Amino acid sequence: MPTLRYYKTMHKIRQEKLKKNGKKLFWIKALMNVKMVNIVMSLFYVHRGLELNEIFYLSMIWAITSFITEVPSSYLADHLGRKKTMMLGIVSNLMYWVFFFFADSFFLFAIAMVWYAMSFAMISGTDEALLYDSEKELEQTDTTLQKLGTYAAANNVFKIFASIIGVVIAKNLIEGQFQILIGIDVVATLIALGIGLTLIEARHKMDVEEIESGVMFDAFNLIRKSPIIMRAMMSKVIIFTASLTLFHYYQVFFTDTGLPLLILGIGFALMHTAAAIFKHFIAKHVPPKYLNMAIDGINILTVLLLICFVIVWVIWPNPYMLYAIFLVYVFLTVARNPLYAEFFHKKSKSYNRATTMSLVNFLKNIFDIPILFIAGILITYNIIAPYIFAIVLGLLVITFSRLSYKHTSSINKNI
Repeated sequence: MPTLRYYKTMHKIRQEKLKKNGKKLFWIKALMNVKMVNIVMSLFYVHRGLELNEIFYLSMIWAITSFITEVPSSYLADHLGRKKTMMLGIVSNLMYWVFFFFADSFFLFAIAMVWYAMSFAMISGTDEALLYDSEKELEQTDTTLQKLGTYAAANNVFKIFASIIGVVIAKNLIEGQFQILIGIDVVATLIALGIGLTLIEARHKMDVEEIESGVMFDAFNLIRKSPIIMRAMMSKVIIFTASLTLFHYYQVFFTDTGLPLLILGIGFALMHTAAAIFKHFIAKHVPPKYLNMAIDGINILTVLLLICFVIVWVIWPNPYMLYAIFLVYVFLTVARNPLYAEFFHKKSKSYNRATTMSLVNFLKNIFDIPILFIAGILITYNIIAPYIFAIVLGLLVITFSRLSYKHTSSINKNI
């Protein structure tokens, strides 16, 4: 029979392994977001024979696939475990890069996007849920915003270097250079897969009554009972999708204005540096009681920057000035993420945390389809048209989906 000392030893070993989950998840996320080709992505699409409007249609395929798989994948994560679901997500991401390496038609790129969407669906929400539940089992939930902020910074760590290295490697925009960029991401994903195999599954509460009530029903019921969650979801996903429409073709947009490719890479390297620093130290700058106010403030600033961008485009279309405004805009849309992550995690229970988080992405995919379709049509008329469309969407958000200050204190209650 195992002794009490044995159980204490095993518990201590488990605690030590759980403490490493945060660092492992950080590096998994960082490696899967190297994305060397991203800095020249729209130029790569054009090189492989796609039109600008087809880039938006590829994103629609991504959105439709993610719409179908998002919630079921996180439901699986809540029931069968976060680690297994994440491993499937990493493998799917590897398939995405393999197809990207060879794709030379809209059809093959569409298949790649299906793999990418499935990967995103299986990892999104699941990774943060594993991080949060690891901290909860370690009884360290009082520092979750700082941990989530640091974790979110993983998106930007390698991109600081990848943005510059990417434009240096692809300086001539020829086939062999693009293949090198994609090959680097294949290797990075394989390393992430190896690290993922060493993760420890954290305990997440799930009793008989909660199982019988249904994880999905409870998550939707939470939204129904708390209108502020729906407003937060709407403000997060609409502004993000609006920024996504602009991100899809910004390389073509700015290189056509005469901006050197090297400046394009340096600019994004600086943006990712600022984003990583901001996310890492976010807990020191945004006290929990001001969380809602910070979210609203950033959303308002993004809209003002887009308006400024269009005004500069009309009055004085200097490529350096336009790019500087665009970089600040992208920085703000990225900086919002850990704030929203903390908001939603505080509003969800452990047993359905992955599902609740993925409902945000589920709603995002609903908006992605019509927004990207409209943007794909608009860009055939004028290259600046998607910016005006993004302004309209932003104005709707800051008018109807702002988070009122009086609700701020409620986020600290783990419902």
